[in-house]
Amino acid sequence: MIQSLDAKDHTATIKHQKIEGFMDAMTMEFPVKSDKEFTALRVGETIDGTVFVQDTNFWVGEIQEVKH
Repeated sequence: MIQSLDAKDHTATIKHQKIEGFMDAMTMEFPVKSDKEFTALRVGETIDGTVFVQDTNFWVGEIQEVKH
C-alpha cells in the first residue's frame, strides 16, 4: 500500500509484504524509475509490482493497481 509519495526524489513509501529472498515485510521508500508509473500512483492505493535489483541499486516497477 502506498503510504506517501516524494515527487522530488521519485520515491514511494510502500508498506509491503515479505519479498521472498530479499526482505521481510516492512514500510520503506522505493525509487520508481518510470515517470509514467510514478505519476499514476496515489497515496492509499494498493499495488502489485516487481522489485528490481542491480548491484547495490533497487527500484520498483511493473506497477499495477490492485482492485478490491
